[in-house]
Amino acid sequence: MKMTTRLPSNIIIIGMPGSGKTTVGRHLSKLTGKKWIDTDKLLQDRLGCRIQTFFETHGEAAFRKEEQSVLLYLLTLSNYVISTGGGIVCQPVNCSLLRSIGKVVFIDVPLDSLWGRLQGDNKRPLLQTEDPLGTLTHLYQSRYALYQHCAHTVIPITQPSSNKVAQTILHHLCDS
Repeated sequence: MKMTTRLPSNIIIIGMPGSGKTTVGRHLSKLTGKKWIDTDKLLQDRLGCRIQTFFETHGEAAFRKEEQSVLLYLLTLSNYVISTGGGIVCQPVNCSLLRSIGKVVFIDVPLDSLWGRLQGDNKRPLLQTEDPLGTLTHLYQSRYALYQHCAHTVIPITQPSSNKVAQTILHHLCDS
């Protein structure tokens, strides 16, 4: 079902870590015929190391600066589904950049579902704390309004299937 005629040039997926942005983005790319790109993968390629390593070496502020430069690059692309890192909305200018790149979709996953997905995950730098649930709760509370503000569309997640989420996004974008 390639329905690109009524779709925006680019579709950007935002949401909390563990919300399924990467997997949903891949599915949505197949459904729409658009190319898929992940900002975290772009960053790793640009930095020449894993994000966790960069965080440990240079800190979050340096990472957010690099993340913003990736968004400036994405302004030059069209016909993409773009999965983003969970903290991309933390810099106020990034919201404007994301909205300039394309239609921004917030995948809204409840906190308890996120915790179920992320429990024991050792690849996410911000959750490597003594209290990962407390950290996740704090991130959720501090970012939730930012996601809502930045998004053109909010998709509440009621089913765990990433393919069904991608189909829901597609139908929502085609109907709006």
